[in-house]
Amino acid sequence: MTSAHPDGPVAFTFEGRTLSARPGQSIASAILQSGTPVLTRSFKYRRPRGYTCGYDICGNCPVTVDGLPGVTSCTTPVRGGEVVRRERGWPSADRDLLRATDLMARFVPAGFQFRLFRSRPRLAHLAEKVMGRVAGAGRFPTPQAARAVRTRTEVDVADVLVAGGGVSGCAAALGAAGSGASVTLVHPGRLGGRGSARDSIVTYGRETAPAAEVAGRLASAVLAHDGIRVVDGFVMSYFETGVIPVVADGLVLECRPKHLVVATGSYDVPGLFPGNDKPGVVLADGVGKLLRVDRVVPWRRAVVMTDGDRGRALADQLEQAGVEVVAIVVQQGAGASPEPGAGPADRQLDDERVLLGTVRAARGARVLRAVDVEVDGRVRTIRADLLCVALAPRPANDLALQRQYVAAGTTQAVGGGWAGADLSSSTPGLSVVGSAAGWTSDDPDRAHAVGAAAGSAQEK
Repeated sequence: MTSAHPDGPVAFTFEGRTLSARPGQSIASAILQSGTPVLTRSFKYRRPRGYTCGYDICGNCPVTVDGLPGVTSCTTPVRGGEVVRRERGWPSADRDLLRATDLMARFVPAGFQFRLFRSRPRLAHLAEKVMGRVAGAGRFPTPQAARAVRTRTEVDVADVLVAGGGVSGCAAALGAAGSGASVTLVHPGRLGGRGSARDSIVTYGRETAPAAEVAGRLASAVLAHDGIRVVDGFVMSYFETGVIPVVADGLVLECRPKHLVVATGSYDVPGLFPGNDKPGVVLADGVGKLLRVDRVVPWRRAVVMTDGDRGRALADQLEQAGVEVVAIVVQQGAGASPEPGAGPADRQLDDERVLLGTVRAARGARVLRAVDVEVDGRVRTIRADLLCVALAPRPANDLALQRQYVAAGTTQAVGGGWAGADLSSSTPGLSVVGSAAGWTSDDPDRAHAVGAAAGSAQEK
């Protein structure tokens, strides 16, 4: 089942229903657009899970596509003709009878099976099968899907490997290639990264423009550059021998670069409160991606939880998309101060939607229905179907730290040192750029300079 592409929508089958989507729109956003908020169920307690991060970080949206399980639906585009189904839930993910394990959680704490069955091996063997069905997610692909998966291996000896194709990664790759180095850039999905979904203002060269526009311009320049190989995949690790494995669709690369540039961005930080895993609780960049990239607006009333100006910007985006933002909760004790002028969040105090308080709980039996907010010691319940969590992000510097650990031979007292005045890393052969290095805003000129320095070093 297909339709005209790219001029018109494409169609796919979701659990017996025919859904349509724009070419390139993510599977998860198309499912959300159809009015289905639950994408899967959690392990063990079978709690409903929905669209959360938008960037294959949270693990809340795996689906089976054409018989192949474990496909991340928030980053996998609809191509047309797919047969898609959710993976956990009996008889369905919407109405999962095994959710009863959550109601009995106090009686089945972590590790209970080892204590309960250790003296009854036969019963343990039987219980193992039952618990595997309740708690597990592993399913074999269908024979046809398994036959369709073919993986080849290659050795990549580019001078510079750039991990991450966001604004900073693309700029660094262009800088390295402009210095004469051969470059391999690895990024999952569409180039541009989180910058493609942001409306912050970025300066690149002599021009100043919204981040999404700069991201698109950089992505086009990278794709057009003969000296840059773009791989749609993931950098998996760094090994002592200097080998960096890259996994892509049907391809495993054994990369042996002379220089590694880490541009892996940042992680959105979830809020800590009961119900923070409900469908309808969505991290900031996930909201931005749905609005700007997938162009899907599945909500009507929103509460924004924030610790700075980022939340106000997202609230404005939501209202421009037709969502009623009923409250912007500026978290107390998280960098926000009630004193006027004391911080970025307090410049929002002229907005009647702003509440200086704390999110206490997300409510709803299956999906988000309301948010409990404590203000001045009193808890009020605000009806909403979206809770946008826009807290300060954390650098995604895992790969950089791993590279440092290998160089140092220890995981103790190693960290930092990669964003010095010389724009290079304290570890030879490693540079870190963008929010992975802790930069608080996109700076493609700076990232370009880091890439150029890395590329020039290979020519000596």
